[in-house]
Amino acid sequence: VCFTWEQLRENCRSMSDAPALVALVEYLDHKTLGYDAKGLVQLALAAASMEPKPRRLGQTLARAVLTVDDGLHALRNTWTQTRKLREHCENLAAGFDAAVAATVAAVPKRGKIGFQMGTLPDGARKTAAEYSSRSCERSLEQEIFATLGPDGTFHDNHIVGRIVAYQVPLFDSRSRAGWGHIDLLGLTASGHPVVIELKRGESRETPLRCMIEGVANAIAVRENWPEIRDAIRGIEAMKRDGVMVADFVGPITTVVMAPVRYWAAWEPEGQPGYAVNNAARAEFMQLCDISGSRGFPVLMATVNLSAEVAFQVVSATSSFAGEQGSG
Repeated sequence: VCFTWEQLRENCRSMSDAPALVALVEYLDHKTLGYDAKGLVQLALAAASMEPKPRRLGQTLARAVLTVDDGLHALRNTWTQTRKLREHCENLAAGFDAAVAATVAAVPKRGKIGFQMGTLPDGARKTAAEYSSRSCERSLEQEIFATLGPDGTFHDNHIVGRIVAYQVPLFDSRSRAGWGHIDLLGLTASGHPVVIELKRGESRETPLRCMIEGVANAIAVRENWPEIRDAIRGIEAMKRDGVMVADFVGPITTVVMAPVRYWAAWEPEGQPGYAVNNAARAEFMQLCDISGSRGFPVLMATVNLSAEVAFQVVSATSSFAGEQGSG
């Protein structure tokens, strides 16, 4: 498998807080190319400029401490530690409006949006039972899209709506600037978008990191809705089934969707090093409530990967889900 150094760094960042991996991420964050013409240290890895900020010649290179004023798109790559989850939830809850404003200011303004909405290549499709605990999220989202999207069953689910696209790009053609893709894009019965963040069962990205990324992407969808709306309306299955697409968006829901084993790791009695205590969990749920009150509701969902029921989406079987009802 081919990896870029950037991908290796993000994989290590999301896997664990183990000292060896933390040290490796620190090394990659600070890896340099030397000095530019102005005497500034150049960081070697793409997107690293959002994380550690280089100092001038003669000064020590140090990691910058990001705040809510840097925006959700920046915080999602730095507020990743389980041990600081409660602190980060408290800080973001207190400054949520400032974080949203900074994110809005940084959203790339898209032209025509290109969606991944075709069928998968011959031989690429798998059954749910064929996915191992280490499956690539990209392969899994492709298969969920192929099964539940326009070329599959394409029916409404009370949590994610209809899944209409996967890998929706949010960055412009010049620079990603901290922006990536939406894993899966859903549409409610009333025609409003649902941003779906998909995590594999063995992912160690915290629910907070997933929530921050999802809400940042929801903000980007809101700011680029006319272009995204027109692209959705161009999907043949939407025309065929007469699916409603709203002219204007109201609240945009983020759904963090993962298998049961992902949610189990974060329970108070879950996997050592990842379990989150009840106090931190309460702060997280309060943050989700604040996000919902600002027009960005957050839901937790479980995708059932059993061989008997392919890709059934239900409410998360986790106390991280709060009071979300049953699926």
